[in-house]
Amino acid sequence: MAEVNDAKPSLTLYKFRSLDDWEAFGRAKKILERKMFWCDRIWALNDPMEGVYRSQFTEEEVERMFKNKEGTVICSLSAQKAFKLPTMWGHYANGFRGIAIEVQTVDANVHMVHYEPDITSFVDYINRNNFPHVRKILTTKLDCWTSEEEYRFIRQSDKPGYFSIGEITGVYFGLPYSNVGNHAPIRKASDKLQDYYDRVRELYDVAKRENIDRFKVKIVGNEVQSKKFSDACLENLCHRVRE
Repeated sequence: MAEVNDAKPSLTLYKFRSLDDWEAFGRAKKILERKMFWCDRIWALNDPMEGVYRSQFTEEEVERMFKNKEGTVICSLSAQKAFKLPTMWGHYANGFRGIAIEVQTVDANVHMVHYEPDITSFVDYINRNNFPHVRKILTTKLDCWTSEEEYRFIRQSDKPGYFSIGEITGVYFGLPYSNVGNHAPIRKASDKLQDYYDRVRELYDVAKRENIDRFKVKIVGNEVQSKKFSDACLENLCHRVRE
């Protein structure tokens, strides 16, 4: 008889991060060095309907639900289809001035987000005999967010902090204007852009030291495409343009 493999299949997910300033660089550096991701409470997320639901629950039940949500932390990640969307890089990687961190995970705390036309429609799924079912609330969002292809690491914790989600296997660097003919004059005209490329160089070195694969990304048509980022390419692109 063939052996049955009940192991959970590995997921390849992406965490977008800005590199807009040196503080943001420090947060990204910490993720790569610790091999852990920052997880926060739902109040820190960007969906104004996060954790909101309509119900006929008693005041006591609502209070129990709130306390359970308050004792839960989340890290939001995206699947590959969302990784390839320029809009995702625009919203969550500071207009291509940022990175996406690739993680391979089989963690049981990682759940797919489900999208509904009405956020209240899922409440019927809650089993009052196992109340409160916070995970169902935190993995249901309005379908206007569908393009994010979100997965969530959800963990009970008294406070935000860094948690291991899986193996970090790659860092994808946004390189604004790198594929245009007048790349150097554009960078020379923008101190902020030159500073960004300095942070790319620094974070590339961190990833290399941590044995994490490095990739560069560019927009081709309506899709983000990636390619291995070599030391030679780094030197060619990220040298500081003379004043």
